[in-house]
Amino acid sequence: PWRVGVFAGATADEVARTAEQLALDVVQLHGVGETTLLSALRGRTDAEIWSVLHVGPEGVEEASLHAALLGDGVLLDTRSDEALGGTGRTFNWESTAASLEPYRSTRRFVLAGGLTPGNVGRAIAALAPDVVDVSSGVERGPGHKDHARMRAFADAVHGVLPR
Repeated sequence: PWRVGVFAGATADEVARTAEQLALDVVQLHGVGETTLLSALRGRTDAEIWSVLHVGPEGVEEASLHAALLGDGVLLDTRSDEALGGTGRTFNWESTAASLEPYRSTRRFVLAGGLTPGNVGRAIAALAPDVVDVSSGVERGPGHKDHARMRAFADAVHGVLPR
């Protein structure tokens, strides 16, 4: 597993200091001004920098995609007016795949947003992400991970990976 710090509204100093103190492998940037923050972090952390790309019903916005591509990786999550992430809702994986194809060799793509043991296989088949990110999809209640669901999720992921 990787140590991932999720940041929204933090300064470059706060992110860099936290990344160093916690030996983070990845810093994940959410929210307004993340491209400015990303530029300010370059050279200040050894962690990979992942920008979040929120995908709506209409798919990927081209300008948002190009901004997210400034990071080492792009985390794809469902756009929501209520929260920056963690909504447990999916987006249309199939229609999003074509938008990402030209950039597959240059960036790591991370898939989040409503993944569960029951749908992660279809999500991987549609988008072929480098990483899948799950939280609420393996919980029995908010903040309480269910070991059986975690195992089922891992089994589902391994079931679609090439041997």
